[in-house]
Amino acid sequence: MAWPENMDYYEAVQAPGSFSDPELKLGQVTSDALGLPRACTGNFADVYQIACPNNHKWAVKCFTREIPGLQQRYQVLSDHLQKVRFPFTVDFGYLAQGIRVRGQWFPLLKMRWVEGITLNTFVHDHLDKPQRLRTLVKMWISLAKQLRAADIAHGDLQHGNVLLVPSPDGRSARLTLIDYDGMSVPALMKQSSGEVGHPCYQHPDRLENGLHQIDVDRFSHLMICCALQCLAVAGRPLWERFDNGDNLLFHKEDFADPHNSALFRELWQLQDPLAHALVGNLILACKRPMVETPAIDLLFQDGNVVPKLSAKQQQDVEKLLRVPQPSPAAANRDWWQAQVERMGNDDPQNGSSKPITVPSSTQVQAKEPWWVKTATSSGESTPSTPSVPNGIPGVNPAQPQAPNVGRSLLPWIDWLRRRSLLQVFSAILAIFFWVTVVLFLNSNGGSNGRPRNLPQENVAADNAIRDEEVKKALNQKLQKERVASKRLASEMAAKKEREIFLLIRAADLGFLNPKNS
Repeated sequence: MAWPENMDYYEAVQAPGSFSDPELKLGQVTSDALGLPRACTGNFADVYQIACPNNHKWAVKCFTREIPGLQQRYQVLSDHLQKVRFPFTVDFGYLAQGIRVRGQWFPLLKMRWVEGITLNTFVHDHLDKPQRLRTLVKMWISLAKQLRAADIAHGDLQHGNVLLVPSPDGRSARLTLIDYDGMSVPALMKQSSGEVGHPCYQHPDRLENGLHQIDVDRFSHLMICCALQCLAVAGRPLWERFDNGDNLLFHKEDFADPHNSALFRELWQLQDPLAHALVGNLILACKRPMVETPAIDLLFQDGNVVPKLSAKQQQDVEKLLRVPQPSPAAANRDWWQAQVERMGNDDPQNGSSKPITVPSSTQVQAKEPWWVKTATSSGESTPSTPSVPNGIPGVNPAQPQAPNVGRSLLPWIDWLRRRSLLQVFSAILAIFFWVTVVLFLNSNGGSNGRPRNLPQENVAADNAIRDEEVKKALNQKLQKERVASKRLASEMAAKKEREIFLLIRAADLGFLNPKNS
């Protein structure tokens, strides 16, 4: 049996008698500005809005291809939802003989029509109100918790299937989920829906392998909360850079390859503890099996706090993003800088040397540098100390050190130690260049290649020549302006003569009244 195509349903819904449901028979399909039926076309169905006389509006889903076990699936879903009675779901019914097309009956799904704003539209309209986005995060956590407690997975959580329905007074809104084609409940775990969800909201494993399980929504929950929190922090500029009209910041490429994602790199730098923790957990979830994604309601503590990333999690994220890791020398840089500052600030003359204490848990392994040896008293040697828990390697704080060349050069030596060979070579070239320029200017240099130390009469002659050049330039400019003025006056006179001629010509031809002219 050939299933109807889009145009077949397009014609059938315009005839109310095509429906078997008594309420739909009395209804009328919603039309656009041209009076034509308004349809929402999906993967395997078209959805029309039918307005009935009792002020009820229904979404009628007409299927364009056969889906095995569809009737049993919707029946199981309906029974399960009737038990839990969620505030964010809508009533629906499956009609095996719902609509007649070309003399044959085909199934349809009748779902209550909900007037609301899609998730991405709501977010766009409230980018300048971060508190509302944070409130939406809390609402989403509550929704996720109720779904998990009832063993229900929606299967396709994305902006088009999430509506914000305003209250009658317009002061608040509630979350509502629609489109249950990919929904899973325990009784349907052995029956795959064939849906993998919107690619901008799903784990890479699901898009590749079509996974179908009860915790399939965990990744979508984490991703949506992460996007909302980051937008509450970064606002409209972040949205304008990464929104494409069919996503919520993220793209499937971000999940498949986090270390090449410009979005993840930018979000990782946000100075917000909650956003930082959510971004880190989302990045780790992308590279782990989908079942290891944490449940968003369990990840949050007290509804609004996510534990900080552990040191290992932080390191794993930075490794995935290829953030440069500090070298061992850089890790001890703070300690070394403290030692340098101490040695530079010591004043042996008045004995104001202040010892620096390193925590007892820190053991610094270092050989005695040659410049420290130079800093010891002349004619005496200080035994090297390979392990120094407190103090400076090779220096005994109890013995004041005499100032000498080694001590004064210590800051310069430390600066050279931190630089690469290329940086040192570049610095030497720069010094050589500027020394050469200074020497050249002192020996040869005035402006325009003229020597600076000239006799007085030569200086006077030079100034006279320069004044003559300035006068000549001014005369040339004045001459050009006079020529331009004469040309402009000539053109204006010619234009005036032309206008007078045209007026006289018009009067001769009778276009003008001589009395009025």
